[in-house]
Amino acid sequence: MDRSRIGRAVAILAVAALAVAVVSPAFSAAPLTKAKVKKLAKKAVKQNIDDFGNPIFIEEAELVRYGPVQLNVPGTAPIGTFGPFTLTASCQNDGGGNIQGLVLITTSEDNSTYQSNDDSEDDFDVADNPNPEWWAEDTGGIIVGGPQETNSEEDEGHASSPSGTNIDGRTTINTNFAGFDCSIAGYIIVESPM
Repeated sequence: MDRSRIGRAVAILAVAALAVAVVSPAFSAAPLTKAKVKKLAKKAVKQNIDDFGNPIFIEEAELVRYGPVQLNVPGTAPIGTFGPFTLTASCQNDGGGNIQGLVLITTSEDNSTYQSNDDSEDDFDVADNPNPEWWAEDTGGIIVGGPQETNSEEDEGHASSPSGTNIDGRTTINTNFAGFDCSIAGYIIVESPM
């Protein structure tokens, strides 16, 4: 917590303590010192409570942008690791002659979960990593035989781990775009445990 927040908390608690001292004869028997006000303020800050005794929830989040990751078939490139989750860009032939742009997700923490527009897993474990799950997918133009068409798809995904890391993201996958078979870009919002 930064000093300005602590300073504001100390000032607010000092005013509240002064009001109690004026109203309550029992409290006013003990002198209100600067040290006592600081001690009360530190206790309130430690307990994450506001002036009225309600809990304060402070969310720690980080926005991470990535891409464009540009790949030709066959190709993969790391996007990044966010807590226990690792995202990888992939550009492959889908087996039917089509370009397939993917963002794959793996985990280093058992009993995680993830959901996306294309796939989901309620019991996402480390053992699942040899066959990474789809975070986002776009099957686009033809690799061989005929003109290649540009295709674009946007996907959203979410993953949670038991230790408290949550990631939410949006991915845009373009196939046959800007001179590459796959062009993948997006962002991730990472919420880390407190």
